[in-house]
Amino acid sequence: MLTPLEGAVGIIVEVFHKYSSSKPPHDKLSKGELKCLIQKELGNLLLHPNDPDQLQEIFDDLDVNKDHKINFKEYMILATTLIMCVHEKFQNKETHHPHPPM
Repeated sequence: MLTPLEGAVGIIVEVFHKYSSSKPPHDKLSKGELKCLIQKELGNLLLHPNDPDQLQEIFDDLDVNKDHKINFKEYMILATTLIMCVHEKFQNKETHHPHPPM
């Protein structure tokens, strides 16, 4: 039985492969595949997941090697950035609404 964290790691990998396998090369995301991934999997975390300018900016920021594809390492920049943002949001909520002392 996987721990929750092990399951989360597996899901992050599975989501990448789900969208990167639609057409060759199967280990990279095209701009269209990344757009689909963002809209279907991350629509609740981004303010404007359907905004073409925001999607283009995300793609350009992730495409570190400028090959017009997003490889797994570049995809992990997106995943890591989102995880850090969610963590900061939880920290800010705790700062404004701290847990009662035990």
